[in-house]
Amino acid sequence: MLSQYKWPLVFVVLLVGIFFFYNYDEILFKRPQSVHYWRQADCASLALNYYQGGMDFFHPQVHNLTSEDFTTGYTSTSEMPLLYYSVAILYQAFGYHEFLYRLLNVMIFFTGLFYLYKLFLGLIKHQFWAMSLPLLLFSSPVLAYYANNFLSNSAALGFVFIGWYHFLEYSRNKNSKSFKWSILFFGIAGLLKITALLSLGAIISIYLLEKIIINKKEPLFSRGLGQFVPFTLVFLIIGAWTLYASFYNSHYGTSYFSTTIFPIWEMSTAEIIAVKDNVTKIWFDQYFSEFLWGFLFLATIAIILLQKGARIMYVQLTCFMLLGAWAFMLLQYATLKDHDYYTINLFIIPVFIFITFFDLIKTHFPRVIKSKIAIMLFLVFTLFNVNYAKTELNDRYNGGWNNDGIKNDIEDVVPYLRSIGITHADTIISMPDQSHLSLYLMNQRGWTEYEERFYNRGATRSLNRDQGGMEASIVNGAKYLVINGLNELYQRPFLHKFAAHLIGQFREVLIFDLTKLGSRNFKLPKRLVKELMVCNAELLEASGDVYTGLHGNYTFGDVSTRSNEFAYSGAYSSKLTPENPYGLTLTIPKVFHGESFIVSIMRKKEAGSFDLVAATPGKPSFRLKQMETLACDNPAWEILKMEFHIPKHMDGRSLSIYCWNHGSEPAYADDLKVVRFHSYFK
Repeated sequence: MLSQYKWPLVFVVLLVGIFFFYNYDEILFKRPQSVHYWRQADCASLALNYYQGGMDFFHPQVHNLTSEDFTTGYTSTSEMPLLYYSVAILYQAFGYHEFLYRLLNVMIFFTGLFYLYKLFLGLIKHQFWAMSLPLLLFSSPVLAYYANNFLSNSAALGFVFIGWYHFLEYSRNKNSKSFKWSILFFGIAGLLKITALLSLGAIISIYLLEKIIINKKEPLFSRGLGQFVPFTLVFLIIGAWTLYASFYNSHYGTSYFSTTIFPIWEMSTAEIIAVKDNVTKIWFDQYFSEFLWGFLFLATIAIILLQKGARIMYVQLTCFMLLGAWAFMLLQYATLKDHDYYTINLFIIPVFIFITFFDLIKTHFPRVIKSKIAIMLFLVFTLFNVNYAKTELNDRYNGGWNNDGIKNDIEDVVPYLRSIGITHADTIISMPDQSHLSLYLMNQRGWTEYEERFYNRGATRSLNRDQGGMEASIVNGAKYLVINGLNELYQRPFLHKFAAHLIGQFREVLIFDLTKLGSRNFKLPKRLVKELMVCNAELLEASGDVYTGLHGNYTFGDVSTRSNEFAYSGAYSSKLTPENPYGLTLTIPKVFHGESFIVSIMRKKEAGSFDLVAATPGKPSFRLKQMETLACDNPAWEILKMEFHIPKHMDGRSLSIYCWNHGSEPAYADDLKVVRFHSYFK
């Protein structure tokens, strides 16, 4: 009896091993952060608001008050909020513990992988291949990242896997129960994410094709029009929710969540190219490693060459899903630029490439399936790709992907807010934040520096980015101003009027009472100049290896870019080319928390462009580019200027300031000026 459970238990153990190998045990307890932390916070906010707001399924809301002319948070996603509501039920049972959300998503996706294992076992009849293929698919960094996260895309894909297991069982035994189960799980998947309907669309296409070719031998659907009823019910339910979500958002006057399309034909050529560049340069190796892409390509070529021996159903399903994927990409092309998770439910296509390819191998080359050499090679290949996913996953949480979106002081401030009398129902303005994350982390309703673009089809409305925006939020009911870092007040002078009555400070988080603007008890400390560093590309040290500064004892590097072709002052400037892209590099051995810098440089107009960069080596990383371009007295030149403050994690580390030309045309830089201010904490 136990023997029949032996191999399934082995696969479960492998999943548990992957769980710990991917450090899921640590990630479970992480707040929304890293890639698409904004969307993570939105999903988590929907669940938390259900839990705190009476569990009204048909009235979803978020912490960000962007509805009803920026007074409420009523807004709905295009997908039915089954996942968010289920998480709220868990909160009702066990209390608000965020790890429950991630854990539920993991369990759903792992269940889907288990059914994918069963699917491959039924197809190939070999335990190794049945186990390795789901794990190979799970070596996608995108899947590894979102399977243990807050979005519903991976859960939808998990239900798709379960649906396909039952449907392929139905294709073999024509058992009506298997058919009904498959439609149920496809339906749940579609409710969680509309793009999951790709699979059901392919099945319906097969159904319609069979009805057109009446005399087809061994039809997949042989029970008349009655089999079409479940398809109709699924689309009616999903369509009904989509219409309700559209009505709901229209009723509350919000476009916070997208319920529309962003088709390629509404984009300019430059915008289309920009999407293509992002997909190929940023996201492509996040979908799969280049080696797995190569394997999928070769498998596809093999399917084309051997298609006469392939099961027609597998080929047809793959083709219909490819057509559906192309339609989706054309309709949502603009979103692919910045959203890796939009493609998650397209990952069923690689699954069917695996299914068709290995069915062909089993039919034409059965010895390969049992070959120890083939098994060993594929084992190494799978392990390599799983390790690749782990590396990329680690980079998303601990590397350059996670520069922003996580605010440690904001994460921990909630008990302090409650201790000074601020309840979760009180409305606040939170800065700096152009998303919704800080509001969710503090469990406070309110406003950020969010910019409402109305799907890029209307006049953009920016919140709290000037005095008028702040006053509008106060009229809408903002009681408190929460500022994460004193430096934000230096960078946003318009806030001085509102940062008047300080009622509390938690580490670097300042909390002001906006109802007491007339009773000022807070004054922003004045900044004192510590050093002035200037390089005009004219003076060299005796060795000729570095520039000598006009002030102080600092030197500036990259003398090799010195040129007398153009100059803003004197006879020389720094000529930046693709071969020598860096110029006028200043390195300060130690900077300290609370210090601030104002940096400016002259850039030649009608020449190539360059960025003014401030960066530090090591991790956590710190890297900024120029923030504004200003006119100057010479119409042939312009000023690049940026201002920044040294965060806590940079205390005692080195800082480099330099020019960087990442274009193809020569650019010219002159007169770098760096003003360094004393720390306002000392």
